[in-house]
Amino acid sequence: MVQDEAAVRRPIKIDFLAWRPISNASARCRGAAYKQAFGEMGYELNFRPPAPDGIYRFLNSRRGLMRIPAKILYFVIVLIMRKIQILRASRADAVVVQRELFTFGPPFLERILAYLQPNLIYDIDDAVDMTPPHIRSSGRRFHDQRKPEKILSLCRHLVASTHFLAERFQRERIPTTIIPTPVDTELFQPSGPSARGNPALGWIGTGGNLYYLKQISDALVSVQREYGCEVVVVSEWDFQAPGLEVRNLRWRMEDEVELMSRFDIGLMPLVDNPYTRAKAGYKILQYWATGKAVIASPVGFNRILVHHDINGLLANTMDEWTFQLGRLIRDRDLRARLSAAGRQRVEDEYSIERCAVKWDEVFKRLLKS
Repeated sequence: MVQDEAAVRRPIKIDFLAWRPISNASARCRGAAYKQAFGEMGYELNFRPPAPDGIYRFLNSRRGLMRIPAKILYFVIVLIMRKIQILRASRADAVVVQRELFTFGPPFLERILAYLQPNLIYDIDDAVDMTPPHIRSSGRRFHDQRKPEKILSLCRHLVASTHFLAERFQRERIPTTIIPTPVDTELFQPSGPSARGNPALGWIGTGGNLYYLKQISDALVSVQREYGCEVVVVSEWDFQAPGLEVRNLRWRMEDEVELMSRFDIGLMPLVDNPYTRAKAGYKILQYWATGKAVIASPVGFNRILVHHDINGLLANTMDEWTFQLGRLIRDRDLRARLSAAGRQRVEDEYSIERCAVKWDEVFKRLLKS
């Protein structure tokens, strides 16, 4: 009898095979962040990255003659770890495959995994079948553009971060659930004004996405000249633009919330193309959670998130960006109203607790089928 009760109480084991280590926002927020919430629901979440974060950062930061050997060593480590993880996954109740298990080649690891573990869920939060148009990758020829479709054919459920992605990848025989990338609303809390005088403008993101910030540099130069506002950029690379004074801050996972307290207005510019329309707007959610007023390009999911003049502002052309930035800089009450509405929307729809409930429904449906 005691053994039967123990069996009933056994947590349901979920392995999350992340596409990057925990320092990656997508892997961290769509995987590791759920550990406590899942635990309270009776799930044991095992977050399994392709390599330890320290090794990932060290080997991928090598330059010069060591760059290629370091990359090769990293991928060898990934292959070894993935094989171990696949064997462990066979003992789990369900496995979430995020994007892909290995960067190059066909989904050979996913095929092995599917043979050992039938309860596979495919999790995507980006246009994984495309390369950003502004990035020229020498390794693109080694990528299989149909790989996501092949991986999905091995899975029993698709989880997509937006309806744009769900429509893009949905297959008739595979159930699909839309679960946005959540924000830890306990960790990300509103902060007071960042500085004296005019509010600071801020952007946070990976170096490759600085391309989008570059598109509104003329508007930033214009408002900085008129209002003397500070422009803060948080990334692993410096941002520079002619005539613009920028305060570049290095992103660190453990300092993310504190770094975002350095500015008051959050920026999310995008160019409009099929790749950007699939983006999940996570910057906007972060800005809202930390009490920022948001201004964004009306592209893809941004249009779903931001209701103009209700919880944020939308700007398309350079003149619109200049005008709307000026409004936010001048009007403290407008900033307060928009940021409060944004924070409320994150709490209502995009918190870890809200999104965990949707994952619970996915697991229950999968394990009952």
